[in-house]
Amino acid sequence: ADPGPMALFVTFFFHGFFIDFCSILASNLVGPGGPTNHLLGYFFGNLPIVQENFETVIFGIIGLSLLPMLIEFIRAKLKSKK
Repeated sequence: ADPGPMALFVTFFFHGFFIDFCSILASNLVGPGGPTNHLLGYFFGNLPIVQENFETVIFGIIGLSLLPMLIEFIRAKLKSKK
């Protein structure tokens, strides 16, 4: 599986801050698919309120993930008007 260009960028970015490669590798392996995320998803998904409003939860997650893009778009538009 190809990790894509972000893995290369993250490695060089953090290496600039004097973090060794083993630390970067460990955080890349544990961070995105680590046991913490799976356990949180398991317990969060078993809450009755989440099960009853699953569609709302999904749309909320999508909305939260799009929020930074919307904020930067508005900032760019406001900056270009000045």
